[in-house]
Amino acid sequence: MATQTYTFTAVVNKQRGNYLAFSPEAVVDGEGLTIEDALANLKLATQKQLEEESLYGFTKPWLITNGIEVAPDNGSKQKYRFDVIVHQEDGDYVVFCPEVGTSDSGETLEYALRMLIAGTKLYLECGPLPDYSKPFLVEFSVEVRRQELALA
Repeated sequence: MATQTYTFTAVVNKQRGNYLAFSPEAVVDGEGLTIEDALANLKLATQKQLEEESLYGFTKPWLITNGIEVAPDNGSKQKYRFDVIVHQEDGDYVVFCPEVGTSDSGETLEYALRMLIAGTKLYLECGPLPDYSKPFLVEFSVEVRRQELALA
């Protein structure tokens, strides 16, 4: 049996009392009471995906600190600055605001960010800001053993 190691990036933040670790590259997540638990659950989910050979091949994500500024039209003068996670998927830019939970996509990064701002603005006009922490990125590795095929 051959062993192969894959390295991915996880976006980690605290949401409603638990830590959530999400991998845009593997499109899986893990949750736990601690960062370590969330990453361990993410590794298990990623390993399962790899064993089933169902990875999507998305690009490595990157973080834009304070990437968007949003001022809701709800009578408040409050302005918010949020971080944005970006990755490319099938040629489009996918943008995600983990502090609010909103996301969008577009053919250009500028368009995707404009759409994310609009969606986040609407979200904030409808209710209070969710209890999510600022995100951070963590790299993690997963080893997968594969049975080698014998050629006849």
